[in-house]
Amino acid sequence: MVLLSTLLLLALAAANSSSPPQCPSGATQVDAFTGDDGNAWFACEDLQRPGGAIVLVSSAGDAEHFAKTYEQYGSVAPGTDADYYLNLTKQAAVAAHSDVLGQALLAGGDITWQRVASAVPPIRRAGVRAVVGSRGSVSDTTFNDAGEDANQYGFPPALSYVFNLTTMAERGTPLDGKQPYINGSLMAAGLVGGHLPIVVFYYPVTGKYLDQGRARYWTMVASGDPDMKGSHEQTVWFRFQQIQCSGPQMQAPCAQVGTPQYWDTYWWSRAPGNGAINATGPATAATASGFYASLLKNRRWWDAELEAEGMMQLSLPSPASTNGTWLMNQMRHQIIQGMITWHDTWGPRYVDEKRGEDGITFLFCVLCMYFCMCGV
Repeated sequence: MVLLSTLLLLALAAANSSSPPQCPSGATQVDAFTGDDGNAWFACEDLQRPGGAIVLVSSAGDAEHFAKTYEQYGSVAPGTDADYYLNLTKQAAVAAHSDVLGQALLAGGDITWQRVASAVPPIRRAGVRAVVGSRGSVSDTTFNDAGEDANQYGFPPALSYVFNLTTMAERGTPLDGKQPYINGSLMAAGLVGGHLPIVVFYYPVTGKYLDQGRARYWTMVASGDPDMKGSHEQTVWFRFQQIQCSGPQMQAPCAQVGTPQYWDTYWWSRAPGNGAINATGPATAATASGFYASLLKNRRWWDAELEAEGMMQLSLPSPASTNGTWLMNQMRHQIIQGMITWHDTWGPRYVDEKRGEDGITFLFCVLCMYFCMCGV
């Protein structure tokens, strides 16, 4: 399917007297599509590591880079809760009526990533782990730890639906829960495009379902439409992709398995196997063009929105101890998340009724600096 799409797009590029797209060194072509500009585009990706970037290149010579982050959660977190909270107990930190952890960090000298990481343990479980959306919709789209629909609005469940149907289409055994398909303790999440509200989840497949012990994992990227044009419903584009690597620990070389599957909110485009599944809508309801156009639209729309809001431009040093680039990405991401989850300019939907907006303290910023760059 990718080969056929590529040939068609190369023919289109030749007809337009444009040079065919070229993936940059280290990136693999994972799909091809026609952009809103009418040019042929290649979707390229660094598949040799889970957090490899997506690069979109066009026959007109344009290139758009979208970094991906990859941060595991669950059992990989070092130590126990007793090893955190800056020599305070968890009970004392949670029960305090002031920001005792923020005060301890400020009183302890220079703030570094290492000291921030020692303030609180990584979030192993969360009711809502990630959010995508827009300023115009009534509700945002929220994901639980498994990357599934936290509010049960109806977008496709990754494990019980997408992965299960794919396994059956590959003539595998249907997933029944008795033999776990995904190693939940090694799951990971991240952001796509730096500060943009685009999330990615990583699902490592367990040993029973592996081919000769070679590591395999799924990724799911969710990209919300940033401009709903007056609609209160939230559109979200999804991409599901399988990657297989040579060894058991995701060691390179790695390659894409099959063709990515795309969804437009609730519509499945490329059903596994050789045909459409009527229960999920027409086989071509969503396309690669729509998904990758949503990545480009997010970048352009949010850049314009932040400029219109008069966001300050900062230049921060980026030593290993206090990474200024990550800090700027985190702050921009948090501002965008605020815009998504506010009812209006100044009215947040999520406020602690007991403590009010004062709950958004320095510690919140510290936690975000530690977690939000992971998309967690």
